[in-house]
Amino acid sequence: MRARLLLMLGLAIAIPSQASSAGPDDAEASVPRSAYGPVTAGTKSYRPVEPLPWGEVNRRVMPKSKQADDSAPAVPPARDGDAAPAPPPPQRKP
Repeated sequence: MRARLLLMLGLAIAIPSQASSAGPDDAEASVPRSAYGPVTAGTKSYRPVEPLPWGEVNRRVMPKSKQADDSAPAVPPARDGDAAPAPPPPQRKP
């Protein structure tokens, strides 16, 4: 255990420290260039906009399988155990 500790300390001393190469009082030290980055870079505008046509929006969010089959019924068929849709009310004669 002590041998490992001594070995590690010996290696730590042998590795030069980069902090000793340039101090804060060294006028000749190289400094990376700073670049301007606007604070609002990459933000998204959430200002109100005109609404899109509802038909186009519906087609955009429709599953791909429904887009390929435009002849699909508007009302899904009844499944087993589901109640059948109610018949339309009778028409009154004036």
